Amino acid sequence: MFVTLTTCVLQEFLFDSLLRLPDELSDMAVDIHRVIAKFVHEHTLTEAYQLRMVNYIIQRVDNRPELRDEALLQTIRMTYNNPNPVYEYRAWQLLNILLCVFTPTKFMFTTLLNYIVTEGSSRRSRGEVALRQGR
Repeated sequence: MFVTLTTCVLQEFLFDSLLRLPDELSDMAVDIHRVIAKFVHEHTLTEAYQLRMVNYIIQRVDNRPELRDEALLQTIRMTYNNPNPVYEYRAWQLLNILLCVFTPTKFMFTTLLNYIVTEGSSRRSRGEVALRQGR
């Protein structure tokens, strides 16, 4: 299976998993997407609430490698061609947190590494500018 990234449409919610998971995991993937979208788009959340959101994601994907990859891919989707540098930066923050907690599967590792190497360095300056402008 090969993962390709398409233009990120920020106002749309997912109604199915990006990785074509079984129905019960697909429903969980949609739920995880709502939490990821809220984390990325609502910059007025308290740190405690952000931590609760991250913990929720981690609990949902624990012991489910397919859902781990799904959560990583959904977060990557939020960083790709994001027109808002603040949202993009927050998505990169979340991706960083998730990668500190769990590792992607071998399938996702290559795609993720390639994406981070090609996109991460070019996007860093946009995120730094967004932070200086006050989030």
